[in-house]
Amino acid sequence: MKRRGSSAAGALLDVVEPGSAHPKPVREVFESRPRLTIPDSLIEGHSLHFEEGGQIVAGLGHVTPETVGARAWDVDTGRLLRTKPGPLGVTQGLALDPIHAAGRRRDGSVRVWHASAADIDYVIPTPHAKSLTGAALAPFDVEGTRMATWGVVQTPAGGDLDEIKVWWTQTGKLLRTHRDVRVNVLSFSADGKTMASAGLDRRVTLWDAATGEVLRTLSGHRGPILALAFAPDGKTLATGDASYEGRVQSSGGRIGWKAISGEVKLWDLATGQPRRTFTGLGHGIGAVAVSPDGTRVAGATYYGGITRVWDASTGATLKTFAVPGVAGVDAQFTPDGRELATVGSEGIIRIWDSGR
Repeated sequence: MKRRGSSAAGALLDVVEPGSAHPKPVREVFESRPRLTIPDSLIEGHSLHFEEGGQIVAGLGHVTPETVGARAWDVDTGRLLRTKPGPLGVTQGLALDPIHAAGRRRDGSVRVWHASAADIDYVIPTPHAKSLTGAALAPFDVEGTRMATWGVVQTPAGGDLDEIKVWWTQTGKLLRTHRDVRVNVLSFSADGKTMASAGLDRRVTLWDAATGEVLRTLSGHRGPILALAFAPDGKTLATGDASYEGRVQSSGGRIGWKAISGEVKLWDLATGQPRRTFTGLGHGIGAVAVSPDGTRVAGATYYGGITRVWDASTGATLKTFAVPGVAGVDAQFTPDGRELATVGSEGIIRIWDSGR
């Protein structure tokens, strides 16, 4: 595949040194020009993925102002290869794999359809009574495909409760509901056998995707977990958090918390222990990824526009990318591991040299 180089520059970045809660400016070399930018991509949800051995990158987004659909681009040139509009009425993309796509309608229902056509498989009317947060598709296997949705229901006392529901994509049948959870993010392993969820309680829960049994709980993050991703071999899991300190008040009088740092952890799923913790990013982590060979880990900040690639064994920084003012919301290594695709808050796909 043809590849072009990236440019590098020096700039002051806010980084957090290990053992310190406060960012300080240091001069660091970063790359600000990706090899390829696809400005019309406008990806939604965690729908970024590669096809055809990495020759094609695909995702869900608005193909018209009123219609969400699946689009695919040539990884070398950025040329749009295909557009497959989804069903009418779907206003937000949620999840995409080579077979299925899932999106949300204005009424809160979820529609799942074939990614290669607009034929509807099924409709889930309001899967979570109060609000829907997200959806994830498990890889297809001989039994079919599972989809997990997560959202919020209201308790009899008037409080909010997170829940996860697992469905069959072939029929729309509800398989199970998990309610003793706190969940911001959820993902399936590449073989579809394990599901991981994490959230405000700073813990990761590993589930048997077929039975719903809790396999293991991972603890050790300092802040809410905002991102997670399995390694392709399913042996490790990367997670990213946001550590908060101090209440801040905006000019409009709104009270909130300021994210001052983010950590990425790489977990050994056989032992339940972190293999390594990666620090130095002065903002919360919005996306993580593990390279196909397991030798590199990537983390993208939710604020600050910084993405970093580390050596998984040594923790050394291999690459730093900067897109100022753009939050990192998704990241995927190409199947050969040579490049990293990122999606920013504005939905644009950027493809970078990953430092291999």
